[in-house]
Amino acid sequence: MRYLTVILAFFVASCGFTPLYGTQNNDVNITSSLQSVRINPLQGRLGQLITNELIEDLYQTSGEQNTKYELFLDVTEEVNVYGFNQDRSTTRESYAQTINYRLVDIDTQEEITSGVAIARTSYDVVQSDFSNFSAKQDAVERMVDEISQNITRKLAVFFRNSSE
Repeated sequence: MRYLTVILAFFVASCGFTPLYGTQNNDVNITSSLQSVRINPLQGRLGQLITNELIEDLYQTSGEQNTKYELFLDVTEEVNVYGFNQDRSTTRESYAQTINYRLVDIDTQEEITSGVAIARTSYDVVQSDFSNFSAKQDAVERMVDEISQNITRKLAVFFRNSSE
């Protein structure tokens, strides 16, 4: 087992793998770049959840610092019913969120990157209203977490690539 670990470490080191977060060879710190992004808050409960999750993911421990960029978000939600009983009552719903994001340089007001983050989930619909409410809230929380991680990862890759 120890030999396998040594061989695996050799292959990872020789393949050019570098961690995404941390200081790169050219002294660019991805974490501090992420912390320099101001999030333009979204309206509504879903917007609040997405904004809060992005704050957790981007700022991690120290909060917003030396703001250089502003992140603009546009959310689209979609709910589809696709499971039915013989009496035509719903048994399953699909829920999707699409977020279009733009990162703008505050000094020049120039868009420096943009993209789309998509998350989908589904949940069972039962006869209990409380169970349905809980299932949908859980689905929303999972999607918000997935969207936030997706956007954070894309921004980190952008900052790493733009420094090369």
